[in-house]
Order: sequence, then structure tokens, then C-alpha cells
Amino acid sequence: VAERIIAPPKSEYRCRLSIMCQYLCDVKLKFTIPGKAFVPPPEVDVGVVKFVPLKEPRIRQPFPLVEKVSRHLFHLPNKFIIKSVRTLFPLEREDLCCELMELCQLKPEMPAYELSVEDVGKLCDAYARIVEREPDILTYDFRTKTNAKIRKNKDYIISAFENKILNGDLDTEQFSTESSVNTQN
Repeated sequence: VAERIIAPPKSEYRCRLSIMCQYLCDVKLKFTIPGKAFVPPPEVDVGVVKFVPLKEPRIRQPFPLVEKVSRHLFHLPNKFIIKSVRTLFPLEREDLCCELMELCQLKPEMPAYELSVEDVGKLCDAYARIVEREPDILTYDFRTKTNAKIRKNKDYIISAFENKILNGDLDTEQFSTESSVNTQN
């Protein structure tokens, strides 16, 4: 846990916990206590981390918004951030995902563990601008049963469409949502 809290960008331990701690505090690993120093000895060593609260958080957005964006980013930590950012918006609002990426000026092909606290701050600021204009987006949850079913089906349809394009089999008059789903079955 200590390694996750202090993990810098590009570290294998970088996670949502890293962002949430580092945006509110300066964190430093002070020392490590070997597990054998305890009775009964745990199988892990103990890291002691010093937290120094910042006067101003590094990300100047409300905590729930920062937590939501971080949760979505690290939901798919090894995927490109564009995949994670898509889960912030309903499927029919792909335009908002593109707008978010334009506003934050980050490469969509980066994995989440490469993001610094400042990069996550840019994403949060861009998301806040979109939420300010469209407040219902803040309450959207892609994990509800209905949204998850739609999202799963859409990924299925898109992959079928991409395969047809790559294979040169796309007949625009005959291609429909039903035929693409049937092709994959």
C-alpha cells in the first residue's frame, strides 16, 4: 500500500490511490520495517509514509468529481485513457468524449498509470467544464445493468463493423446492426 501511495507516473504501482493521496498531500516513504520485527510476523514488510497536507490541492475541483474521474481512469489501468474516459459518458454522447480529450490536450493513447497528478487535473477541469454545461452527465453511471448491456452490445457491433472494413467486406446497403451481430455469432 505504501508503494502505491507514493508511486510516481509510469510506475507499475501507480493507481487511483496514488492520485487521490498525491493531489491532497505531499507524500514520502520515510522507512520500511521488516515483517519479521512483528509477532506474529506478517509475510510483508511495513512501509511508513509521511503525509503533509497541502494548503491548496493540486487539482482544484470538488473531491467527488476528482474521485469519479480517477476511478474511471484506473478502472482500465493498462488500456489507453480514451477507453477509460468513454465510460464517463453515455454511449450516444461520443462527442463529449472527443471534446474532453481536446480540452485536456492529452494523448488518448496513454495508459492511466503514465498520468501525473497535473494530467489528471487537466482531465478533471475539462470534465468539470462539460458537467457545468450538461449537469446530468455527472450522475451517469456506466455500470448500471441497462448501460452495461448497451455498452457491451455496442462494442460487439463496433468490432464487427471494424472487421468488415478491414476485410473489405463492407456492403453499405446490406450492413445493419442485426447483420453485424449475427456475423459474430
